[in-house]
Amino acid sequence: MTLGSTDQRQRAAAGAAERDSVTPDGVRGSNASVQDELSELVEAARGGDQCAFEQLVRATHRDTFTLAVRLTGNEEDARDVTQEAYLRAYRGLARFRGDAQFSTWMYRITANCAATYLGRRNRHRHDSLADQSEVIERDLIWTGM
Repeated sequence: MTLGSTDQRQRAAAGAAERDSVTPDGVRGSNASVQDELSELVEAARGGDQCAFEQLVRATHRDTFTLAVRLTGNEEDARDVTQEAYLRAYRGLARFRGDAQFSTWMYRITANCAATYLGRRNRHRHDSLADQSEVIERDLIWTGM
């Protein structure tokens, strides 16, 4: 099935997201058909269709955000990581070879963004001087000052 119009792509994304959702009895939609529809959206997005990329975001956001929450430990950081992951995906879409599923590629990008984010956050973390006063006093006594 080739998705020609924006309307067709919107219906495909909505159908993919709907079939991929978990029903009350815990059953998921057909993974093969969802991946086929996502692949078509990826191709359209690679061709410059911004609407197709928006639909990819809608179809994959829940899983991407959930992963980011698990990796960062809180929703605020997860929102930042998710936004950065989709920005990187958009910028790198032309390099997406299709060897893996789009969701797998997003998983890797999200994990990399989380690692970068957490590393940056830890580098910029500062202990307050009040916490260091005991260490400073001990060092002054030890050196005889």
